[in-house]
Amino acid sequence: MIPQAAQRAFAQMLDPRFAKVLLSALGITLGMLIAAYIGLYYLVGWLVPDELTLPLVGTISWVDTLLSGASVLLMLGLSVFLMVPV
Repeated sequence: MIPQAAQRAFAQMLDPRFAKVLLSALGITLGMLIAAYIGLYYLVGWLVPDELTLPLVGTISWVDTLLSGASVLLMLGLSVFLMVPV
């Protein structure tokens, strides 16, 4: 019963009407994920100051770039991890 349903579903993917809906949904999903990544990158860059002054180290100017990049990698990992149950 399940193999027949899976076979019918895969056969339906060749139908142009279904393929149009499937490809548009995938495109919208990818576009929204990319927009969320870009938004998070700039949000973290806005929240973290450009330079930090530490007592024994001095002025550090690369912390905002590091945290922005790490937030994008974290979001990428979380989105892959959370898409499995959904």
